[in-house]
Amino acid sequence: MGVGLLERGGELARIEQAIAALGDGHGGVLVIEGAAGIGKSTLLRAVCEHAAGHGLQTLTTRGSELECGFGFGVVRQLLETRLVHTGESERAELLAGAARLAGPVLGLGGEGGGDSFAALHGLYWLVANLAAVGPMVLACDDLQWADEPSLRWLVYLCHRLEGLPVLVAATTRPPRPGHPQLLAELLAVGGVQVLCPGPLSEAAVAQLICEGLSAQPDPVFVAACARVSGGNPFVLRELIFDLAADGVAPVAAQVAGVVERVPSQVGRAVLARLGRLDTAAVCLARAVAVLGEGSGLHRAAALAELDFDAASAAADALLAAELFAEGPPLRFVHPLVRSAVYEQLALGARAQAHAQAAQLLSREGVEAEQVAAQLLLCEPVGNSDAVRALQAAAATALGRGAPENAVTYLRRALAEPPSESHRAAVLGELGGVETLARDLAAVVHLEQAWKATIEPVTRARLAAQLADVLWWIGDMNRCSMVLQAALDDLGDADPDLHVRLYTQKVGAAIYSAPHLDRLRELAEWGVPSSRLTQLMLASYLAIRGECCHEVVELVERGLDDGRFLAEETSDAQVTMQAAVGLVVVDELERAQALIQAMLADAQMRGSVTGFAVFALIRGMIALRRGELAEAEADTRAAHELAAEHNVTALGAINAANFGVTLLERGNLGEAAVVADSVPLTFSLIEGGTGIFLLEARGRICLARGQRVQAIADLRCCGQHADHAGLHNPNGSAWRSALALALAPEHLHEARELAQAELEPAEHANVARAIGIALRVCGLLADAQDRIELLEQSVTVLEPTLMRLELAHSLTELGTALRRAGARVAAREPLRRALDLAQRCGATPLTQRARDEALAAGARPRRPWATGVQALTPSELRVAQLAAQPLSNRDIAQALFITTKTVGDHLSSAYRKLNISSRDQLATAMTAHTSPEPP
Repeated sequence: MGVGLLERGGELARIEQAIAALGDGHGGVLVIEGAAGIGKSTLLRAVCEHAAGHGLQTLTTRGSELECGFGFGVVRQLLETRLVHTGESERAELLAGAARLAGPVLGLGGEGGGDSFAALHGLYWLVANLAAVGPMVLACDDLQWADEPSLRWLVYLCHRLEGLPVLVAATTRPPRPGHPQLLAELLAVGGVQVLCPGPLSEAAVAQLICEGLSAQPDPVFVAACARVSGGNPFVLRELIFDLAADGVAPVAAQVAGVVERVPSQVGRAVLARLGRLDTAAVCLARAVAVLGEGSGLHRAAALAELDFDAASAAADALLAAELFAEGPPLRFVHPLVRSAVYEQLALGARAQAHAQAAQLLSREGVEAEQVAAQLLLCEPVGNSDAVRALQAAAATALGRGAPENAVTYLRRALAEPPSESHRAAVLGELGGVETLARDLAAVVHLEQAWKATIEPVTRARLAAQLADVLWWIGDMNRCSMVLQAALDDLGDADPDLHVRLYTQKVGAAIYSAPHLDRLRELAEWGVPSSRLTQLMLASYLAIRGECCHEVVELVERGLDDGRFLAEETSDAQVTMQAAVGLVVVDELERAQALIQAMLADAQMRGSVTGFAVFALIRGMIALRRGELAEAEADTRAAHELAAEHNVTALGAINAANFGVTLLERGNLGEAAVVADSVPLTFSLIEGGTGIFLLEARGRICLARGQRVQAIADLRCCGQHADHAGLHNPNGSAWRSALALALAPEHLHEARELAQAELEPAEHANVARAIGIALRVCGLLADAQDRIELLEQSVTVLEPTLMRLELAHSLTELGTALRRAGARVAAREPLRRALDLAQRCGATPLTQRARDEALAAGARPRRPWATGVQALTPSELRVAQLAAQPLSNRDIAQALFITTKTVGDHLSSAYRKLNISSRDQLATAMTAHTSPEPP
């Protein structure tokens, strides 16, 4: 007796529309939501049948209560078979580009570093590659039981379906307490279609009763059955089956008997049907309920303690009773049936059965996560074998890029508990995977592991790991304390580790106590970690403005012809600090080369942290070069990624650069919001990054006319910068900013501050800082000295890449000449200032230079409405990559965006550049370049 698609015409019509849209290249999300038994799975099968009828690729999967802890379990069901059954050449094409990052998830090779974002990114591009073969349907049944990594990936994918001929079709029960939050996020994806099949009408109920009981039912009997079942097709089916088994006729006199069959109609009916079978069938049903969907007969028989023949006969009996579906493998006809059998088991018996299942699976040598799934449902008993099995499952999950699942397994291992001698190791593993999962509990567990470990070298490595977490969350003081304690513990036991720990400690406190002599010594030890020290020393010298001529050589030695990045990766904090050091000594081209290597590493590993660091530093370089559109695109990307992935250590320094970029672009309101978006904690200020944010906040306040607040922020910045030894004004030019805020009410102090900035700038020999200091000195000088100092500022900046600062100095020089009565002489610097400012995208400076040029009697050209300068930051970034040239797919993978987004940006760029094809792009991009070269 099949309920089928009775009264589902409306849903089928919408399914047909969604399938037809795929043929036109339009993807989408179709969610079928409803109570258990309402017919969701039947509708999902209809989706697959329609897709197959149109020749579309159709991949299917199903969530399971027992397997919801498997890392990427649903995704693996969905995609693994498709790739396993392809030839090697086709598989290589499908895993090309960023899709290779999906290999570890699907057991197809490659190194899994535990980075969940890399897995999401790789799986997305695998689907994009599959969709390039032809439109496809991804069908996911019982999504409420999907594992967390699979759900996270589905949300990630569904937000990026525009332009992909992919239909994600899924079924789920209505939201309720305990359902994953990610499921709610999936339902909230823009454009998602939700089908909610309703209960059957009494006419449909009457039709099914007539078919099931072979008699025309009385309307009163029909109404009673409709009321008892709620019009739920599966519940109604079970009710009719139960009535037929008891020989109940569909007449009015039997209505009371129908009503008595509630509540829990399905459970009661299933157990009644099971009770009619022999003991072997009952035992087999319970074994399958414990083992989960897809059990083999041999395994279920072993758990049920039946020989194969008896188990085979029992399976046939369960199939005949319509409790099992057609197999193999063994599975129930519906999750409700499995739940009824499973929930009949007492809690103690249930836990014991799962323990026995874990032992059985372990003996059979099955996948570690299958054993762990059973152990998660057992009571902890201090079993060392269970601890090892859970550790093995955690390692498997981590290799697939599912650290959240690894965390679950290891927390359960800790609860077992492990033996006292093994506890520290479990704590260390747990803290490590919590770090990858960005779970702050990592700090607690790593600290416990550290304190519980006796062996000095292992203890020191745990301290290094703990300190790394503390650094990334911005707790620099605690980070430094942990590392000092580790150094004291380690002594001379491991020289290379000693160098690493000391260098790490300097990185956490680089803006505080002096370490120069010791750093120089360790940089020459010749151990592998000496490269870390060389990079840290370069950063140290740069920010202090000492021996800046050594910085480039130290960075090159530390990078070791690319070997450092290959071994340590772009996520290493010292890599970022070395790149910043190059920026601070005006070595922008070398810094650019380093961050390009960092980007290549981040893209290869799919590292969101590495990409955020790359975007931060590239944005910093672009800001200094005066490429403000690029600076805004990069610093905005870094700001959003740091916030989304809780990379606290990047928050303050990037908010500073992003805020100043927006200030130069004229977006004062947003600049203030960005500057206030990162709380200025004591730890951030003591760690150094808060100093840069204080300076940025002061500059923004000054531009908004909030002079009192600006002065307070800049004075605070200066106090901490002096205390931290941040003497290079090319790192923080707080003195010149404060001088401008104080003038003219406190002119004497302002002049002293400007002069105090010029001296260390000249000592460090960094042209940008010298040029800024000379400009501010000129602005604060008497009339007879002002023009000369401003001319010196222009002369210093002229041969550099610092086009924005040159534009500022030219504007001030032209203004000073005009006010001194030299209107004709003022026109040339103002003309150049206007041109540079406009090329930089510095809107307020452009307007000021234009106003001054007009006042000097010049006739400046109108602002560009087309060309490169008219492109938005995102359009410019995409157009630059397309001009290299890179394909849309390559650009999307490089920027972690979709191919559709790339296409949209390029279409808009073509229109603004007045071109019609990609072939014209390179010429158009160079016709109106960013700031002219020196």
